[in-house]
Amino acid sequence: MKILTTSGGLLPVLGIAGTTLAIGFGAGRLSAPVPASDRAPAAVTIQSQEVRTLRTAFPPESATGTDSPADKKPGNPGKDDLMKILGNPVAKNRSMELDALLAGVDAPGARQILDFLTSMPDGPGKRVALCKVMQKWGELDGAAAAAYGVDAFERTGNSTLLRNAMLGWAQSDPATSMQYLQGLDLGRGLANDFTRAVLGVWSDFDPAAAAAYLQVNPGSQGGLGGFGRRGGSFGRGSGDPALIVADNWAAQDPQAAANWAWSLPTGPQQGMVMNIVLQNWVDQDPNGAATFVNSQPAGSAKDGMVSGLARSLAADDPASAMKWVASMGNQGMQVVTAMGVLGQAGVFGSTKGTDTALAQSLISTLPQNVQQQIMLRMTNRGVSPGGGARGTGSR
Repeated sequence: MKILTTSGGLLPVLGIAGTTLAIGFGAGRLSAPVPASDRAPAAVTIQSQEVRTLRTAFPPESATGTDSPADKKPGNPGKDDLMKILGNPVAKNRSMELDALLAGVDAPGARQILDFLTSMPDGPGKRVALCKVMQKWGELDGAAAAAYGVDAFERTGNSTLLRNAMLGWAQSDPATSMQYLQGLDLGRGLANDFTRAVLGVWSDFDPAAAAAYLQVNPGSQGGLGGFGRRGGSFGRGSGDPALIVADNWAAQDPQAAANWAWSLPTGPQQGMVMNIVLQNWVDQDPNGAATFVNSQPAGSAKDGMVSGLARSLAADDPASAMKWVASMGNQGMQVVTAMGVLGQAGVFGSTKGTDTALAQSLISTLPQNVQQQIMLRMTNRGVSPGGGARGTGSR
């Protein structure tokens, strides 16, 4: 059992599961470009993004190695190698074999595999392979792979190849890939999606640099409003680039991530960024998280951190979590946080109704007027004076 040392006593901790940044593949049929001399209109499903001409930060001629397939070189696979892998009936094994094959290729080899795939019949195996190959090519030669992806998007309206090229490029040169991305005339939704994806990759291996980029380039926040501004919904998994960076950074170095979060302008986003950091920190080092929170000066920012910490502890030890609530200076936040703790503690059960006796016991250390407000809220949820519940007891 993990122990927190605070002014309120010893707190057993429930670790909060970290969020996995998932990078998915686009839905719909995916068709790769064919050599210019053989091009024919591709049959694709337009994925909520109009076909448009993209302005790139790099001229097309800088994308070397994309005019013709590379000759097969020692160490680069041939078509037979690829056909053998794609013929494996077990999808998991097929994916592992393709990863092993791509591990040893160079940029011309990746382009050669792409051309092999282009000539094959469409199908799920081909689409997965295209994504993997484009990501590998992007890692090896980002400008060339991105230019290929741009061409595919302009012709078909399908952005999947471009997205995977950018993901690969972000693994080897995230700053340049982001510069290229900002030079593309993408629609707002697609630009935000690509930005989140690139920042997710970047913050996996260099979160400090990704965070610094966000602060210097607040426009990268897209429709989410930027630091310290209202706009967008904030929360774990909401897609806010700052939360993605914070989540990845805190998983590696919660103290550094907390220092960054604390440096952000006061506002809703700072609170959510700090909450993500604390959730990770409690999972790794609850004593460290508690020490950090206790060291902060009294005020709304600290109350926000205490609120997040209490909710994190509630399911494991709601009584100790409520002691954190009692330390908050803002009574309005005490009421809201206490209701969250009671919910995590199972007070508002859907099968047994609302356990008012447990609720009264847990909130007994809070100021009397705060207790009254909490009980009033519980009554409004459907709690009868006798302790049962009207309806389910929750909504």
